This record gives sequence, structure tokens and C-alpha cells, in this order.
Amino acid sequence: MTILLLAGAFYFTQPPMARADGKKLNGMAAIVNGEVITLAEVEGSVYNQVRIWVLEQDQSTLTQAKVEAKMEEFRKQGLQDLIDRKLILAKAKELGMSIRESHLDQMQASFINERFKGNDKKFYEELQKAGLTIKTWRDNQREQIMIQALRNQNVPKDIIVTPNDISDIYKRRKREFETDPKIKLRMISIAKVPTDGSGNPESQKKLITELRQQIIKGADFATMATTHSNDSFAAAGGDVGTIDRNVLNPTLTSIAFSLEPRKVSEIIDDGPFYRLMFVDARIGGNAPPPEKIRDELEKLVIQEQKKGAYERWVETLRHSANIRLFQ
Repeated sequence: MTILLLAGAFYFTQPPMARADGKKLNGMAAIVNGEVITLAEVEGSVYNQVRIWVLEQDQSTLTQAKVEAKMEEFRKQGLQDLIDRKLILAKAKELGMSIRESHLDQMQASFINERFKGNDKKFYEELQKAGLTIKTWRDNQREQIMIQALRNQNVPKDIIVTPNDISDIYKRRKREFETDPKIKLRMISIAKVPTDGSGNPESQKKLITELRQQIIKGADFATMATTHSNDSFAAAGGDVGTIDRNVLNPTLTSIAFSLEPRKVSEIIDDGPFYRLMFVDARIGGNAPPPEKIRDELEKLVIQEQKKGAYERWVETLRHSANIRLFQ
């Protein structure tokens, strides 16, 4: 899929016959309860998710980089998300769930009022720019309502948060509450497909795995970066600089700011690159004591417990289904 920023708006080309990483889209990705999921269907699902996401964003703050980062985020989970979606919607059908057109009409009117200040014409113009039809948009809304309804039915309603829950969540996630944290970061980037044709994603994954093992055993990260990295930071030993949370894409930011100083990250699959990150030092960023942010911590505990319950329910659907993967 190609996304073009023209005259301040994003326009989408049709999905290509092959992805940028060389995968052909005319093959099978999976079979779920006898239903074939093609690679093209997975790519098309990612394509639609990105288009709908773009439609919901503030266009004045949207950049090409943000859109491409979101596309990679959707793509990484594309097949599993599509399988889960089919399983959940099949369960909804089994239960006889349906959504009235009048309810979708109300949702559409509410969305237009909130997003486009009641301007129907602007809504349809943005649909066209995003490459969406009104049917695609409404079908997506219908499916999301059914998925959310089943989610709500399969998570606990009243969760009691204990002091131990608060203590545990604070220890694990206190850095999310740090004020203006900064890190001194180094990074190694290994291109999945080198420009000189000297490797492929499999051989490059093996290379970065070996580099990580050497670093764990004591090899100098900066030296490894200078010797092997394929990005603009290589000459400086992979030194990205002292950064805040607004420099990297959301995935890299989350990983970088969760790292302990002087520890190498796991291998990160970041679009056309495999990456390793290493935090030389953390600067500032003190978190308030737990009693000052108890309400926020309780919300996180509840979110985690609901997410866990939902994942366990989806896992039961997976176990009872006949799923065969081809990727």
C-alpha cells in the first residue's frame, strides 16, 4: 500500500500485488474453520484499518511518518487480528447478534457531528480521500459494535483492586508517570534487505541475533553499532542523542523508555529494519508516590485485568477452532 500526502491530505493507492518485503499477496495466509484467508485479504484488512484510522485523526497534526508507523503497527498483528476478528464475528453470528440500521444511522450522525461539525459533505469528501465507501465504513462500525458487545460480556464487571495490585502496578509501570523523562540512547539498525543485495530478512535476523548475544556477553554496543549498523547514527557508535518521548515512533519510544540503563533491548522488528537499543543513562523523570496517583493506578489495574480476561476468552475461541497457518 502506498500513502501519498498531497495538498495537506492523505490519499491511498490500491494495495500492490506484492509487499515491499517481497511477499506475494496471491497465496494463502491461513485457513480458519475451512475458510481461506489470503495474504491479499490480510493486506487489505491492514489497508482498511489504516484508512479508517486516518479518517478519525486530526489532519492538521498528521504526518507521513505517523501514518507509516501506524501501518507497520497494524501489519505486525495483521493476520492474528484478522483470525481473531473472524472467530469473534462467527460467535456473534452463532448467538444471533445483529445491529439495526437505525443504530448505525445514529452512530454516523454522531461521528459527523463530532469529527466534522455536522458537515456531511466534508465527511463524504474525507471518505473518498481515504479510499473508503460508506458501506465499508458502516460495515466496520457494525462489526466493531458486535466485537465490543462480546468483549463486554466476557470481562469481569466489578473488579476489586487490592493494595497489592496497586503496589505491583506501580513497580511495573511507574515510568509512565515520570515527569519529562529523557534518555541517552544508542541504536543498531540492521536492514532486512541490504541495498547491496548481500542478505535477506532471514540472514539479517541471524546477524542481529548474533550481535545481541555478543553485547550480552560484554561486547561494546558502540563498537558493534559502528561496525554493523545501517543507519545514520552508525558513525557515532549508534548514538541517537539525549531524547524525550517525542523523537521516535510510538513503538520504539515505548521500548526505549522501558529499558534499564546499560541493558540491551530484545530484537525489535521495525518495518524495514531489525533494531537493538541501549540506554546509556536516564535523565530526570521522577514519578510521584503511588498515593498521589492512586486513581490512575486503579484504572491501569482494571484495564490489565479486563484485557487478560478478554485474551483468555479469545484463546478459548482459538482452541476450539480449526486453524492452519501458512506464513
